[in-house]
Amino acid sequence: MAYETADEVIQEILPFAGANGTCSVSVGQDYLNKCRRLLWNKVKNFAPIMDYFSVCCAEGCFYLPSAYKQIHLAWIGRSPVSIGDEWYMSIPKIGMPNKSSSCHEKLMQVGGFHVTFQNYDDAPYQVGIQAEHPHDAGKEIKFFGVDEYGTSKSETLVIGMPPSRVLSTYFYQSVNAVIKPITIGRIRLYGVDNQAGQFLLQAVYQPYDKNPQFRKYAITGNRGSSVSVYAKKAYHEITGMDELIEFPTEAIKFATMALVAQRDRDAQAYANNVTLAIGECNAETADNETPTASPLRFFNASHPENLIQY
Repeated sequence: MAYETADEVIQEILPFAGANGTCSVSVGQDYLNKCRRLLWNKVKNFAPIMDYFSVCCAEGCFYLPSAYKQIHLAWIGRSPVSIGDEWYMSIPKIGMPNKSSSCHEKLMQVGGFHVTFQNYDDAPYQVGIQAEHPHDAGKEIKFFGVDEYGTSKSETLVIGMPPSRVLSTYFYQSVNAVIKPITIGRIRLYGVDNQAGQFLLQAVYQPYDKNPQFRKYAITGNRGSSVSVYAKKAYHEITGMDELIEFPTEAIKFATMALVAQRDRDAQAYANNVTLAIGECNAETADNETPTASPLRFFNASHPENLIQY
């Protein structure tokens, strides 16, 4: 599909968002993001908001990068992995691997959310933050943790000019919450033990993360060193006029009319326009092959080193 920029799409939806096309660009941008969120949640397996990637495992676990929302399919090597959850796996004799099935391993989401994908527990450490983009220098990151004495503590750090790393004043045992503004580049969080000369990368936060969190997954059965997954991307709002819109413009138009109908409390018009918007998205990818949980058939794609590393 041909992608259009936010500016181009906003110009197309202004007559639908405002009265006789009198809607301002700022309101049009607000409608655009609301339309994108609506379609993001309604459209299933829409290729532009899905992605393949490879993630490494440690001790049978891995954390889903915050750029992704949900895993739909997974493979270890060329073998498919069955996806379950804690409730499903907790029932005796239910959801256990079946030797007669092609899925001999299981991928299970561990409850709760996490703000780091690595733990640093050799000794109390200082928290270090590092930006990837120079225009993020001067912005503030606030984090909450448990200090070396077991007391809950929080600090606010001012991002320095990359590649400099700004360190916390106090020493911590763990970090359990992070608040960051929208940034231009990614932000890295380190556990730093200067005395031992150790610098451990604990997390990488995306530019649009405000309260970054990671989902944790455990693998039962074969504990491979890496897992290939097909996952849905996390929604984020468009802020620049030159950013590309992943949904067809016609779908955004119908979604805009749906939101206007919702504002006017016209339930029937809302439902009709949502259906038309989803139909436009499905029409764009009607000829695309839908992935299945069968073994990956393309040899080149079955190797994690040939996939995008995150």
